Amino acid sequence: MIVEALKRLRTITGDGEWIFPAPKAEAKVPFVGNPQKAAERLWALSAVKGATLHDLRRTVATYSARAGTPRVVVGRILGHADVDVTGRYDPHAYDREKRDALAKWGTDLLRIAAARDTRSKRRSCPGQARPGCSAGTSSAAVASADSLDSRR
Repeated sequence: MIVEALKRLRTITGDGEWIFPAPKAEAKVPFVGNPQKAAERLWALSAVKGATLHDLRRTVATYSARAGTPRVVVGRILGHADVDVTGRYDPHAYDREKRDALAKWGTDLLRIAAARDTRSKRRSCPGQARPGCSAGTSSAAVASADSLDSRR
């Protein structure tokens, strides 16, 4: 669900650096001050229902950890305080590591979205000539492609 939401939001916010950019070009900062309000406005415009900012946090944390990002970096991305003994003696901000992890997440998210689009197009085309579909695509060919894709 969150991948679809982010794709719809991108149609509204454009290709800028921020998920929730400032609503006015002349704003003092390039992003919004209250992300919850911005998210609610954007989700209303894009017909997204039931999503929260916390869903985005959980999704980023989960996929970053799966991609091998160290827990301390995931925690710093999420803004968690490091209260254990080691954390007290580690003043490093992890800015480079956070940037690298989020760039990897962005690449992974685009790959996931592209794969979903491809599967969606293949499922909608069997035996029918539609825009974006090859005429004469057989359902067997689509099923075969789907099974190959699911093995990756």
